[in-house]
Amino acid sequence: VYFTPLRTSDSGRYRCSVDISQTDINYQDVFYESFTISTTIPTPEVVVTTDPPDLGTLVEGTYIDLVCAVTINDAVNTDVDVIIEWSRNGGSPLSNSSDYFI
Repeated sequence: VYFTPLRTSDSGRYRCSVDISQTDINYQDVFYESFTISTTIPTPEVVVTTDPPDLGTLVEGTYIDLVCAVTINDAVNTDVDVIIEWSRNGGSPLSNSSDYFI
């Protein structure tokens, strides 16, 4: 069995059985070999960028754009929920306001 690509839905217990018989020497045997495939979802890539890219001292009245992007591997064939929230100083999640929008 060749998996291309291996997916999380391929997880499970697989068994190979071989039945060998040779009548001229009166021989017969059955062999079993089994194993389990466990798959995990690849870790998503999270990238945070800023515009402008240099976060030195910013001047009041200018702008800054903070971007949080998540990339999930194409091989993932299960439902993945992604929730991105911004907060400031450990507070509650930010929502749109007159000063910024999410």
